Amino acid sequence: MIIGFCFAGVLGFLVEICLIKAGIFLGLGAIIPRFVSLPAAIAATFLTNRFISFSNYSPVRGAEIVAYFLAMLVGASFSFILYSSLIIMAVRVDLSLAIATICTAILNFVMSRKLLMQKDR
Repeated sequence: MIIGFCFAGVLGFLVEICLIKAGIFLGLGAIIPRFVSLPAAIAATFLTNRFISFSNYSPVRGAEIVAYFLAMLVGASFSFILYSSLIIMAVRVDLSLAIATICTAILNFVMSRKLLMQKDR
């Protein structure tokens, strides 16, 4: 379970860094692209955690996706604030994202496990 969760985290990080770098390339800066990269990373980790980390193969329901996104908002908000603060302090984008991602991983694991382990919710 932990290995699957770490895999999902790495996948989410890769989704985010690619979207942030694309946003920087398009001239949007390092913070604005996070409004797109963060929800994309949450979607990627939702699917990876649900099917791989927690082996829940029952059909995905809309309410489950909404509950997951709402639960992840706490960690995402913290991550966004930490990342933005580091960017403002002139820390490199990749390092800022890595620090923010690692700092929220435990919180997100606990919330993900609670939501996704229950097969009949």
